Amino acid sequence: MEKLYLSCHPTEAGACLAGFEAAFGHLFDARPGRSGDLDSASASAYIETIRRLGLIDAVTVVVVLVSRNSRASRRIDWEIAAALSADGAGRGAAALFAIMLPDLPRRRPRAAEGSAAPFFEYQTMPPRLADNVRSGYARIYDWNWLCADEARVATALVAARARQRQATRLIDNRRRLLTNDLPTPAADLGGSRERRRQA
Repeated sequence: MEKLYLSCHPTEAGACLAGFEAAFGHLFDARPGRSGDLDSASASAYIETIRRLGLIDAVTVVVVLVSRNSRASRRIDWEIAAALSADGAGRGAAALFAIMLPDLPRRRPRAAEGSAAPFFEYQTMPPRLADNVRSGYARIYDWNWLCADEARVATALVAARARQRQATRLIDNRRRLLTNDLPTPAADLGGSRERRRQA
C-alpha cells in the first residue's frame, strides 16, 4: 500500500482533504499535511520538524491539493522540496502529482468534458510544482474528473510511482526555498498568461 503525504493550504482544502481520505483512503496510508501548529519561522526548521516527526520521509507519493491560494504558501513549497530531496538515509525522492480543486480558477478544458488533461494555468500552481509539471515528473488532474472514479485515482498513483522509478532525472528541485508566502494570486488570470495543455 502506498504511503501518501497530502499537502494542501491549511485553511482552504479541509473539506476536500477529508473527502479524499474518506473516499479513497483504503488505497493508501495517508499522512495528511496537517502541520499548521508546526514552527514555520524558517524553511530549515520546518523541514527538520516534518522529517523528525516522520511526516515526509517515509512517504512514497506526495499529492498536492491545489486550491486558490496554494501557490502562495511557503509551507507547501517546503513540503514539496523535502519530498523531492533524498534524506541522507537512503530514501530517494517521492513520486508527485497534484489535483486542481473546484475553487481554482481555470480555463475550460480543450479536450472533451471530464478529460484527465485539463487546460490549466501554471500561475495557479505552487511554483515548485509547476517546475515539475513542466519537466514531466509531475502530473496534474482535475478534482471532479479524478475523484469521480476510484480506478482513476488508483491509476494516477501507479503512474506517479512509475515516473518515480523511471524518470527521476526529470525532477526539478533547483528553485530556492520560499522565505515568505507569495502575494495572493489575482482572481482574473488573463488570456495573455502562460498556459499549457497536459498530454
